[in-house]
Amino acid sequence: VVGVEIKDHPFFVAYQFHPEFKSDYGKPRKIFEQLATTAHNLSETKNKKAGK
Repeated sequence: VVGVEIKDHPFFVAYQFHPEFKSDYGKPRKIFEQLATTAHNLSETKNKKAGK
């Protein structure tokens, strides 16, 4: 985990994590499943609108 703060800002939070380090090829983490599903659905929607 990497954290970031802005000293003079009253509230700011940022973080970076690497769920891929805990993911297996045969059993991906839910975050990757959702990313792939969302990307696929968006692509399908755009293709339908474009008449493809």
